Amino acid sequence: MDYVANHTSDQHPWFKESRSSRTSRSGTGISGAMGKTVAIHQNNWLSCFGHSAWTLDPATNQYYYHYFYTEQPDLNWRNPQVRKAMYDVMRFWLDRGVAGFRIDAVSRLFEDPNLYDDPILPGKNSYGDPNIEHKYTDNLPRFTKFCGKCGASSTISR
Repeated sequence: MDYVANHTSDQHPWFKESRSSRTSRSGTGISGAMGKTVAIHQNNWLSCFGHSAWTLDPATNQYYYHYFYTEQPDLNWRNPQVRKAMYDVMRFWLDRGVAGFRIDAVSRLFEDPNLYDDPILPGKNSYGDPNIEHKYTDNLPRFTKFCGKCGASSTISR
């Protein structure tokens, strides 16, 4: 069964609660950027669909991070409540007989907490943005540690 662990919908109750106020303490931990007041983009991270991976939420005047579409805010896997909730989702399906999971976008579960700019490479991508090396947004050491608990591949089974 496909298991999307990297992000949720901007219509999901977790995300709606996280943007209900600047001091929202929902257990979601949506994006490392939620909870930070900024006037400009956090860094040069790009969405895989082009342009900045940061979107300003007008309700809170804060940016949130999304590696994919703006409607798919990333989850903050550094938050223990997020990990517990997402493991509970897996347990729910395993208890109903699912034999295993293909975890989508698993190498992107963790981003650099310091929000360092990704190195810029020569040229432009197909969206006209600078080419970047995803040094701080893909395959971080925390991801390797996480995958070690799951097994060598991004498939988890009983």
